[in-house]
Amino acid sequence: MSEIIITIISPLASIYASSDHCKTCYALKEESRFRESKVSSMASLRSYVTVNSLSEKEFKEVLGKLNEASEICCNTERPNDECYKKNQEVITDTLNLFLKRLESPETKRKLGL
Repeated sequence: MSEIIITIISPLASIYASSDHCKTCYALKEESRFRESKVSSMASLRSYVTVNSLSEKEFKEVLGKLNEASEICCNTERPNDECYKKNQEVITDTLNLFLKRLESPETKRKLGL
C-alpha cells in the first residue's frame, strides 16, 4: 500500500493541487494577492520534480521550466497571462512525465501490476 501512495497518490496530489491553485489564482487575480500561496504551491510541485530530476533527464528539463515559471509567478504581484501560461505548461509537462513513468515496466513491476 505504501508503494502505491509514494508512487501514485502523492505525486498526483502535488500535480493537481498545483494546477488547481494556479487556475484559482488566475481566476481571482483582481480580488486578492497570492504570493505566499504561490510559493507554497510551487514548492510542492518542485519537490516531486527535483527528486526525479536526479535520475531522469526529462525531469531536469522540466525543473528548468519550473524554476523559470516560479521566478515569473512569484515576482508578479497579480497573476497575468504569462504567469498562468508558464505554470500550466510546467504542470502539463510534469503530468505527462508522471503518466509515462506510471506506464513503465519497472513501475508496473514495483506495484505488482
